[in-house]
Parts: sequence; C-alpha cells; structure tokens
Amino acid sequence: MGPVSDVFAFDGTDTKTGTVSISVNLRYANGAVGTMTLGIGPVLEAMVYIKGLNNQAIQVLETRKLRRYRVPTWSGQGGGYADTPTEEWDLNTAFHSIGRPGYIEEMQHWAKSLLQGVQPEASLEDAYHNMRVLKAISDSIETQTMISLY
Repeated sequence: MGPVSDVFAFDGTDTKTGTVSISVNLRYANGAVGTMTLGIGPVLEAMVYIKGLNNQAIQVLETRKLRRYRVPTWSGQGGGYADTPTEEWDLNTAFHSIGRPGYIEEMQHWAKSLLQGVQPEASLEDAYHNMRVLKAISDSIETQTMISLY
C-alpha cells in the first residue's frame, strides 16, 4: 500500500448525545485509496477498507477481523458477473476471557506483511506513520480541508 499521502476527514459528532461518527478518506502514495469509519454510541463500530491495484482490497472490521479480496476472476464475458476470491481471518482479542478491541496499527502492519509475503514484526517507523495519519485526521476535521502528508 505504501505511505498515506493525503487525508480528508468528516466529523458527525453529536455533543448532546455523545455519539461520534467519523469518516476518513485516504489516498496512498502508490495511488490506492481507502476509507476508515468510526462510530461510537450504543455500539462501538470501526471499519477500514483499502482498495488497491487490480481491484484487490483489504478490509478490517472492528479491528478484529481482516478480509482480503483478491484479483477478481471474471473473464470479461457474459453478464458482468465477477467472482472475487476472498480470505478472512479472525483475531483473538480476549484478555482473561474478556473481549477487547484490537489495535489497528497491528492490523495495518499485518495486512502490509500479508501483501508483501513477509513475517509481521513490530516497527517504531510504522507507529510514527500511524501517528502522522491520526494527526492529519484531526487537522482535517478541524480545518475541513484535505491534509497532504508529503
């Protein structure tokens, strides 16, 4: 996927009820695009979707489930039907039998490693880039403009 180059975020927070609704659009240096959504209210909801080259995509649901959409196998003939092979992984996020949300940075690193075919490992650089994106999200909401990171 490469580094995030541009961020544009919308905030639909309702201060009266304390519910939060945030939508983030991402553009990556390699041309891929992605979205992140977060809803906090009666239920915590979070989703990340990144679409890359050849209509491949990665989707992270609730920071616990990773879904990979591979290159569609449609041959371009008849009916427009496209069979898109998918793979799905569920992470165990329980700690002492209590379910907890996972960490999105770990899921992002895991997805990147999956695409590159390498073993995931901890990286301070990944954390730094994630913090830059989070700051850009905050700045975009505050200024209501697209924030360029490079």
